[in-house]
Amino acid sequence: MPRSPSPSPPAGQPSTASDAGDAVKAIYVFANEKGGMTDINRGKINEIIAQLSQSSAYTAKLLKSDRRVDETVALLQQKLQLSDEGARRSAAAVVARQVAALEASRRADRCCAVIDFDMFYAAVEIRDRPELADKPVAVGGIGMISTANYVARRWGVRSAMPGFIGQALCRQLVFVRPDFAKYTAVAEVARAIFREYDPKMTAGSLDEAYLDLTDHLHKRARDGGGGGAGDDSGDCDGGGEGERRGTALTGEALGELAGEVVGEIRARVKEATRGLTTSAGIGPNFLLAKIAADVRKPDGQFCTGWSREAVLSFLAPLPVRKVPGVGRVMEKARARKDGAASAVCELLSRAAEARLLFTPGSADSLLRKSLGWEEGGREEAAGEALQKGISCERTFRPTGDEAELGETLRRLCASLAEEMAARQLRGRTVTLKMKTSDFDLLTRDSSAARPVGAAEELQARAVMPLTVAD
Repeated sequence: MPRSPSPSPPAGQPSTASDAGDAVKAIYVFANEKGGMTDINRGKINEIIAQLSQSSAYTAKLLKSDRRVDETVALLQQKLQLSDEGARRSAAAVVARQVAALEASRRADRCCAVIDFDMFYAAVEIRDRPELADKPVAVGGIGMISTANYVARRWGVRSAMPGFIGQALCRQLVFVRPDFAKYTAVAEVARAIFREYDPKMTAGSLDEAYLDLTDHLHKRARDGGGGGAGDDSGDCDGGGEGERRGTALTGEALGELAGEVVGEIRARVKEATRGLTTSAGIGPNFLLAKIAADVRKPDGQFCTGWSREAVLSFLAPLPVRKVPGVGRVMEKARARKDGAASAVCELLSRAAEARLLFTPGSADSLLRKSLGWEEGGREEAAGEALQKGISCERTFRPTGDEAELGETLRRLCASLAEEMAARQLRGRTVTLKMKTSDFDLLTRDSSAARPVGAAEELQARAVMPLTVAD
């Protein structure tokens, strides 16, 4: 609850109850726009979140972390103010040369698509339990929500939100326990279809796939094969197959055919998964396709276009946090002078400043992304979304009871082993992650001589670091 103003707040602390509430709202991003959340009362939702969270130890931890971010940003701004005119001109010259080189290498001969299931876990559960279709549903529990359906999102409930906050926002919220083996099986049905169009497709997660459609589109144009099974080709529909037969596909012609093919893929996935819908982004690289995949959610697709003008027009108004790799420090450092969040167009116009503030690698990456230019492949676009490991975690009340902790560990290992078996995965290093009652995070690793996957093997490896964790 709001507290009375303090006459002498500690350095770096909010000076009033109102400031404190604003600070809490700033560190919780649950009400940020997500598919199905465009018309919600964001102010009211933020207020509820702040009231529930303001006095918690977790909020205190986040506020402390956010103050460190503010300190870092202040140092960056001081660094910018101390830079002389010569350094600014030099940075601007470097940026101008980089932009010219990047624009000269902008590709128009490649077509990438990112296809993403809509509210995947929730959609699978609702498909199997139709009586939930018109109810607010969250997959997860009081500790954490994995996915919420669009009915729940209208109340402000979303993924990565503690379940108790979701329940406060929507008293009618129905919790469904996740079944990852089932979700994996559904994902494999879709992946089998995706591989017909790109044998090297990459799964960023169970509900997201990266497809390079370039070869398939050229082959289809050469063969004059029909397509267009989809009923929504976004901004990429147009020109018929007959007109493209035997022609070299580049730029917008590539996009026209891509719209038809992606619509066809989505229709096939919907049929094969018994009604589950997907959304898609299409563009000349995976960076743009990934950003575009959110534009027409749910059950739609969007194409960024191939020309420089089309790409920059698409990117310009987007908030900087829509750009993969832009985190809290960079967002705050690039904020407008009035404190409002910057749009991507401002990243580009202030690229010389970025060279003065950040490391050359970070500044170069930021410039490339603000131009919609990508050097790498689907791995770069997916970033950490590409699977490097598999995990299972639970939030529970603080306890020091060894028997209770041991039983919790046993259940976690059993659940993880079940999911690994469903995905046919094994691993060599077992990492135990523990969060204390003060929200400090501890991790311990134990590596085996051979890959393991059975529950007993995982538990044996996890117990080893647990005995030395203190």
